[in-house]
Amino acid sequence: MNVENNQRYRDTEKRIQQAYWNLVNHTGGHKITVADICREANIHRTTFYGHFLDIYDLQEQAMKTQFMLFLQGFFNEDGNWSFREGMRKQIDFYYRNRKIIKRHLEMIEKQERHESTFEFEMDSRMMNTYQKIFQLKNEKEVSYHQKFFHTGLEAVVRQWIRGGCEEPAEEITDLLCRIFGM
Repeated sequence: MNVENNQRYRDTEKRIQQAYWNLVNHTGGHKITVADICREANIHRTTFYGHFLDIYDLQEQAMKTQFMLFLQGFFNEDGNWSFREGMRKQIDFYYRNRKIIKRHLEMIEKQERHESTFEFEMDSRMMNTYQKIFQLKNEKEVSYHQKFFHTGLEAVVRQWIRGGCEEPAEEITDLLCRIFGM
């Protein structure tokens, strides 16, 4: 496969995920089917299955892609780390999409899957910045800190979403900033 085809594959995958989010925003995530996604993305069913195993795989990948985009949001235009701003963007997204995220979390628990919606891998820029900010000695310490960060974030967000997002998003952002010492 050449570079052009790789780019086309990535573009199609983005289009499928965008179709998913469009449908989530219009339907609240109720009973989205592969056929709905294919219609919205203007693709054939075989193309969908060339990218994802099923609708649950798409949902999981869409959440992870969104989470990776939020990680990039922790950096401002100057390339400096901004924990509060990045966290605010994430929490706002979770609030706007709380119904589908709640359903996603329930689906993971129902299927007794142990994957995390909040798993992420840092790029080198984030790794270096993260290591400096938290004064971590090596990649192993970064790995431990990263695990602590995403597990704690996931626990707080799960509890907040299960509770119906009673607290305003800004209050949860402030809480997370205090928890993580930012």
